Amino acid sequence: MSPKSVFLTLIIILSCIIYLPSITYAQNNTNTQNTTTNTTTYLHLPEKTTMQIINIDNLDSKTNHKYDLINFRLHQDLVVNNEIILPKDTKLQGMITKIHGSRLLGESAIIRIKLNNITLTDGSILEFPCDLKLKGGKNYANIASSIIVPFSGLLFKGKEVSCPSGSIIEYSFEG
Repeated sequence: MSPKSVFLTLIIILSCIIYLPSITYAQNNTNTQNTTTNTTTYLHLPEKTTMQIINIDNLDSKTNHKYDLINFRLHQDLVVNNEIILPKDTKLQGMITKIHGSRLLGESAIIRIKLNNITLTDGSILEFPCDLKLKGGKNYANIASSIIVPFSGLLFKGKEVSCPSGSIIEYSFEG
């Protein structure tokens, strides 16, 4: 046998040893997934649906951190097609998924919060598909200074996000 054929034979044997167990595992794993049934029903609201929530915890781009849990309560009943989906004062909770303070060049602070799903009284789950997005406002002093002295506004920071406890925030189910 030539060294080339020995090498090819060795490669084929090693590949069979490596890949054969993974194929068997994938077949067994597929059988397990097919036998599991999921009876959870998700409630999907129309995209233009909005709700007002009140933050119970302070939200501040200077003091909060990624993965902080934030508590809210519903300001008014969530009504769709004359049916109350969530009553007023329902407690909600979310986790901060992205946060950064204001930055140079006038960039404002950002806080993004993913609201946790809620199980309704009928057993279905209300899913919140979009993140709650809070952004600091424009710093008009920066804009004015750029008019007087060109490019001077680049040295200023944008505004921070600050929502004290009790602030009303609007959430939209629209993407």
